[in-house]
Parts: sequence; C-alpha cells; structure tokens
Amino acid sequence: MQRARESSGYWSSTSSVSRFSCPLALPVPAHSYEPHPYTVAEQNFTIQRLQVKADNRHAVFLTHARESLAYHYERVPDDPRVTTRSHVEVTYGRRVLDPTLEPQDQATQREPSIIYSERDVTNFVDLATDYRAPLACALRSFELTGLKLPAGQRRYAFAQVATGGTDAAPIDYEQTPNSVALQKRTIEHVRTLYRRDNFAGPLPLGEVQPRALPFETYKLAFTSGLVAEVYGGRVTDAMLSDDAGYVHSEGDTHWWIPSGRTFYSLDPLYTEAQELAFAHAHFFLPCRFRDPFHSGLVSTERFVSHDHYDLLRLDNRL
Repeated sequence: MQRARESSGYWSSTSSVSRFSCPLALPVPAHSYEPHPYTVAEQNFTIQRLQVKADNRHAVFLTHARESLAYHYERVPDDPRVTTRSHVEVTYGRRVLDPTLEPQDQATQREPSIIYSERDVTNFVDLATDYRAPLACALRSFELTGLKLPAGQRRYAFAQVATGGTDAAPIDYEQTPNSVALQKRTIEHVRTLYRRDNFAGPLPLGEVQPRALPFETYKLAFTSGLVAEVYGGRVTDAMLSDDAGYVHSEGDTHWWIPSGRTFYSLDPLYTEAQELAFAHAHFFLPCRFRDPFHSGLVSTERFVSHDHYDLLRLDNRL
C-alpha cells in the first residue's frame, strides 16, 4: 500500500522539469569553452497529498515548486552567477478560518482577490489584396474590489464578474480601495503603436495597416498622482523625461516606459523610403535597435548583420 501511494505521488510530478541546460544552438569555431553550457537550472517540487485513495481510483496530490537553482555560466565554468529561489509556504484563502492564524492574516485570507483585465484591438484589414485580423493594441489590468459574494453562493457567476468589471469605478494606482464600493484599481496599462506601411512614423493608437509592424510599446510606470504622493518636489518633469527616459502617452500627464524602436536597415542616415527599400530587399529582418535613451548626442543603437542570404546572423554590435 505504501508503494502504491508513492507511485501516485511520482505520477503527479511527471510533467515537471527538474533539470535544464542550455548549450549553444548554432555551430561555433572550436574553442576551449565549447563543451560548457550557458545556463544550467535545477529545481525540485513539494508533493502534498490532499486526499487519500480510499475507495477511489486514485489519490489526490498537489505539486508545487519548492527550490530552484540556476547557474549562469556564459560558458565560463569558473565564474557562474548563481540564482536560488525557495518557496517556503503556499497558502490559500479559506472558507473556514484557521483559528491558529493572526486576526490580520484571517482577514486577509477572507478577502477575495480578483484581477480584471480589458484588452483593446485594432481595426480589421480587409482589402482586395490583404486581410489581417485585429491585433492587440492596449491592455489594462485592474484589482477589482467591493464585489460581494451573495450568501450561500460558492463562487462568482460569469455575469457578476462581467457586470462588476464594467460598473466598477476606476481609481488610480496610488489610491487605496475602500472594499465597500465597487472599484477597480489600475495595476497595469500597456499600449502598442504600429508603424505605417510606408515607414512614415506611427499610426494612431488602435490603427493597423497590412504589414502590422510594431512601432513602439509603452508601459505605464507612474501616474502623475503617484509621483506627487511619493516624491513630492524632489522629482521634476525634466528629471523624469531627460534623465530617466519616461514619456507621456496619448497626451496624458502620466509617465510611461517606452520599449525602444526597431529599424529595418543598418544605416541610421537612411530616409524612410530608403529604409523601406532595404526592408523589401531583406525580408523585413530587424537590423537596428534603439533603446529609449538614444539621442543625437549619445547613441545607444545596436546593429545586427546577416549573411548574403539573410539566413544566418553574423554579428551583434553597438
């Protein structure tokens, strides 16, 4: 019987990866470091029995991560960068409170945790020569609070969540939900702009053309209210824009993290028409990358060149 229980526990972890190594994927010239991997990662798992087999066909087990260990060698085995992670305890909200817990922990476990997300998509492209389904252009995630579960109901119904997310009053990240009124607190906001097919800059938010090449992505970092509340007068707009690289998006007063831009030619001096011609000749392969801190005084561009057939990456340089 003990062996049967152990066998069931082993089966519960068969889909979990315990060891992973990453060697070089492409051929390289013979060097002394060639046999060494870039990364080696190991992990183990906690297997917890939730229900004995008894008269059932199988017992019920919960498998979750316990320890993970990653060695980042970069093919230099004597100087690894080691990362460890331990999951000490896994807890879940309880319907029946554990009297051994502190009152604050009991109250926390009694509160439901609801993440409500909204996504915006672009227009259809439906032309005689081109068709493209809408693409994601905006993501908003909220912490939904104040949605009460009726007495005797064990879970939220679909209509309750859908209506609650629509009717909830939006509040900014720096505001604290009162857990009484129905509110949704912004915890993530991402916008994506797409490039015009003639390379003449970005399209308006929510628009896409047949090629659907990304122009830039923006992730909300600070609302204007959060900056004022946390930093006060210690931070100026010039510090946020010039020194930290944050930008405004769509005419608002918040501060966003730009992703940087991708270009399809190696020459920074190319005009938009020349870059488009180069992209046509090279399968629209990304050749040049520019991070948000690039300026006319300081270049942060990274260049990638390929072989004559545009199949093999030859170098990656600044």
